[in-house]
Order: sequence, then structure tokens, then C-alpha cells
Amino acid sequence: MNYNLIIIGGGPAGTGILFKALKDNSFDSLLDKGLAIVEKSCELMIGNLSKYHVNSDTLSSVFLECIEGDTVKKINTTSLYKEIEAIKSYEGRPIPLYCLKEYFTKLGQLLIAKIQAHPNCDVFLNTCVNEINQNNSKEFTITINNKLINGAHILIATGGTPSSKSTYKWSKDRIFSLDKYKAKMVHSD
Repeated sequence: MNYNLIIIGGGPAGTGILFKALKDNSFDSLLDKGLAIVEKSCELMIGNLSKYHVNSDTLSSVFLECIEGDTVKKINTTSLYKEIEAIKSYEGRPIPLYCLKEYFTKLGQLLIAKIQAHPNCDVFLNTCVNEINQNNSKEFTITINNKLINGAHILIATGGTPSSKSTYKWSKDRIFSLDKYKAKMVHSD
């Protein structure tokens, strides 16, 4: 299977690019080119965020920004009414992160449905990346569950705060360092 973009990690950071594309009206173009998301859990959006029993360090309204503007034209968010109202009830205050679980669960399901409805796209849940290789033409081959998928571009959004000094073993013989990609790194923390 060939894709233009493969996103590794379907939590808030990995799906953030998709919501940005929805807001910018570039989502359909992204899907038309071919998109795959690889997520180790059984859901998109949640990541580990809702597992923390602490308040967010941002105002509750920030979590609603992903469904503002043109996003509601592309994804029907009416099923999120109860969750949106619960988030709005924290107006001007941080929200406990565990209170976002239902919101992220339902939003992730809506996103999955939108992506999987497109013939050039796939969502691989309960799936880990076993190996990443880059060939001479600079395309990537990713091994997941003993099958190969290919992509022109990859986005690694596996959570946490990576260090530019981090190294990843991409294949048996190749160690990959993030050091030369500092200008392309965005920390999610």
C-alpha cells in the first residue's frame, strides 16, 4: 500500500495536523494524496492525555479550538453536544484532563470515519511500527504487523518530548538521529 503521508502516532499531536488541515480547507487534498495513520491503541485522539488525574495547564476552551471554523462543515460534531457543553462549563479555567476522555473518544471516532471513507486512506489501530526504512529515492517503507506500507513522507508523533539527541533504530543496520532535523521538530509538551 502506498501513501503520500504516514502519521505514526494518532494521539493529540498526530491528529493535530489533520484538524489544522480541516480548518485550512486542505483536508480533502491531504486525503486525495493518500494518508495512513498508525496508532498503537484502539482509538485516535486520546493518547495518554485523559489518563492523567490532573488539571490541564491551559484553559478548557483550547480543547474546542480543533472543531471551530470549517471543521464543523467537514465533520458533523452534533454527537459531541454533551461533551462540548461539559468543556464549556469550565470557561476561563483549566479542565481536569480525565474529563476529556469522552470528547476525545467521540472526536476520534468521527475522524476515523472520515478518513476511512476515502479510498486512498487507512487507519491502523492496535498497530505498532516494527521498522522504518528509507530507500535511495527517499521514500519510506514501514513494517507494521508483518506487512509493508510505503510513504513519501512520515510524521512521527509518538508522544512525550523527544530530544534532538534521540536516536531510533530504523532497521537492523541503520540508526537514525533526530539531530539533523531540529528545524522540523515541534515538541508537543
